[in-house]
Amino acid sequence: MINQYLKDIRSQLELLDGKAKYSQSAVARALDCNRSYISRVESGKEKQLSRAFLQKIAQYYCINETKVLMLGGYIPEVMSKKVYELDDISGLLEQLIYLDEEKLGFIKVGLSDPDSLLALILEMQSKPLLEGVYRILANFNAKELKNLKDDLENYGPTSLEDK
Repeated sequence: MINQYLKDIRSQLELLDGKAKYSQSAVARALDCNRSYISRVESGKEKQLSRAFLQKIAQYYCINETKVLMLGGYIPEVMSKKVYELDDISGLLEQLIYLDEEKLGFIKVGLSDPDSLLALILEMQSKPLLEGVYRILANFNAKELKNLKDDLENYGPTSLEDK
């Protein structure tokens, strides 16, 4: 999954900014590796990419590092810390992964708009999962909450089908 994602991003960047900056050779030079390594990454022949490589390529492509790490099989440190500190969060994340797009959309809207958040709170009274979301989100500060919201937007049931 990570190989196709990185290949697609590089292809999009080539279209926008040109091959001079985003060819496999140019990316390899920028990341201090071989072009053949970039080719093996994109073809899926490199199975376990290092965290450092994923962070470097996310920075070079100016894309969401958390998403890249997750697609590469790593849990970002901020998420690991919350799972460690809050016993309910791992169960909540597992439940969120299996929500359909409509329910995830409802949560997303609720997190982005105060009026919708009020509606979300009212809805929670009859929905245990949403109640769990609210209870756990109450423990996050604003920056962590935004990061979690961004992560949830980028990680949904459709990404599990690729595994």
